Amino acid sequence: MDKEEELTALNRRLEESEKTKSALSSKAEGDAMAVDELRSQLAKADIDMEELRQSMEHLKASHKSELVSASDRFVDEKAGLEKKMNDLALSSLNVLIALISEKQPAVMSDAIVLGHATVLAVNACAAAAYTASIQHFDGVNEQCHAIVRIMQERVSSSNLDLQRLEVECKKLQEMMAALPLQSDVDKLLQDILGNELESEMARMSEAIRAAVEEIEKIQEKARNNNEGIRLEVNEAILGCCQQLMAAIMALVSSSRELQAEIVAAGRGGASPHEFYKRNHQWTEGLLSAAKAVGVAARVLVDSADGVVTGQGKFEQLIVAAQEIAASTAQLFVSSRVKADRDSQKLAALSVSSKSVNRCTAEVVAAVKAGQTTLNDQDNLDFSHLTLHEAKKEEMESQVRMLELEQKLVMERKKLAELRKQHYHMAQLAVAEQVESVLHYQLRILFLCLYQWNMFVAFTSLFKNGGGGERDSSFEFIG
Repeated sequence: MDKEEELTALNRRLEESEKTKSALSSKAEGDAMAVDELRSQLAKADIDMEELRQSMEHLKASHKSELVSASDRFVDEKAGLEKKMNDLALSSLNVLIALISEKQPAVMSDAIVLGHATVLAVNACAAAAYTASIQHFDGVNEQCHAIVRIMQERVSSSNLDLQRLEVECKKLQEMMAALPLQSDVDKLLQDILGNELESEMARMSEAIRAAVEEIEKIQEKARNNNEGIRLEVNEAILGCCQQLMAAIMALVSSSRELQAEIVAAGRGGASPHEFYKRNHQWTEGLLSAAKAVGVAARVLVDSADGVVTGQGKFEQLIVAAQEIAASTAQLFVSSRVKADRDSQKLAALSVSSKSVNRCTAEVVAAVKAGQTTLNDQDNLDFSHLTLHEAKKEEMESQVRMLELEQKLVMERKKLAELRKQHYHMAQLAVAEQVESVLHYQLRILFLCLYQWNMFVAFTSLFKNGGGGERDSSFEFIG
């Protein structure tokens, strides 16, 4: 009986297990279907994301070309506006001269008509002169005041010296015709900036080539004048310096190729000089980097020569190597800032930059190893010293150590002040660039203020009946 109950219990547990298995199988099938569904959704999401990425790249490319085109239009519109201001001034001045030349009594007796023509002429001439050239503005502005003073005499005494007025107006006309055209000024600036960058890049390449040749001469001189451990140390250091200069030459070459690609891609129909002027901050960054690399290359050669001849310090060569690496890093950053991320020339430039960093580390390691080797060779033997002499040497060594620690503290303070001064000078340079940009924006504001100033002045002139002295409202507000 017990066995039958046990068998029944086992059958019941078996049935429950079968039911559990069936439920788990059904759940597994449902989970598998859910996993398949999620995988299909993930694949669809990947496809959608790829389409969005391609769309984003397309929009970026189109917006980049639109930005370049908008910048070109702004430059053209600015030049057109400034040219039209000069044409407007000459047109107004010609109308005034024509009225004076006709000498019609009706016109000459009407102070309002003549005053209105004078206001239009002098206002437009002063505004156009200030826009074209600040250097020419003072003379044109003073000539405008001379014409206004003649008109003041007309209002105060009812007597107008037409011949004198015509002479002064024609003199103003000659001064306006002599104003430089904005297109000529822009072309000159483009040529100066573009030529300066090209000449500085050429000077930098020449400085690096000269540095390589100089290091080879130093190495040859070291082989003739040194032997033993000293020769081995010099060979190791100069060999690393040669590798560093070769890496820098490769980086400079890659940088120039990338710059040519950037200019070709971004200039549109403009010339390279126009592209350099339009992107003057980028161009100035390249100029600064090129100058720094050229100077650092010369310092590296001098420091290497000093180490080999024994007249310089190992630390100077370490600092020189780190300085030229920092200068080339500046050139690398300035070159890549406008580059396309997928550019092969940018990839080549990145490889060259890493090579420069690796070679710089090898120079520093070689210098430190050489310094350690020579110091170990020159270690002093104190076994011959007496007790008194050893104590004296110990005290003198402590004194020298304290002196060196004090010098280290002072040098750190000096370095901090130098860095602070360098940062301050860099801020001033940036401020000058910002000021040059704001200057043109302020021109338009000053012109509007000048026009209002002249309007108020002539209103006061005709209300008060004129006066013998120049009204303070005639002074240009800028």
